[in-house]
Amino acid sequence: MVFDKYDPRKGELYQVVNEASEVVEGGELPADDVLKTFYHEMALLRALDDKAFLLQRQGRMGTYPQVKGAEAIQIGAAHAMNKEDWL
Repeated sequence: MVFDKYDPRKGELYQVVNEASEVVEGGELPADDVLKTFYHEMALLRALDDKAFLLQRQGRMGTYPQVKGAEAIQIGAAHAMNKEDWL
């Protein structure tokens, strides 16, 4: 996977577009199947998040901080982790 080449702990940055939304030189998009997996997982997270939030509002679940609108951050961070990483 393309993310295996980058380690932010060593100051390496994975970047496809810059601040002006222009593709950077050497910018490499993940493969289509990887992007589809990310999208599927974000949609699943949104559904689970909505369900958990409703349960919390009904008093059937304790405090729950929603991630609605930030699914990509959660999925991206999870996929960037190595097996030995802690969250």
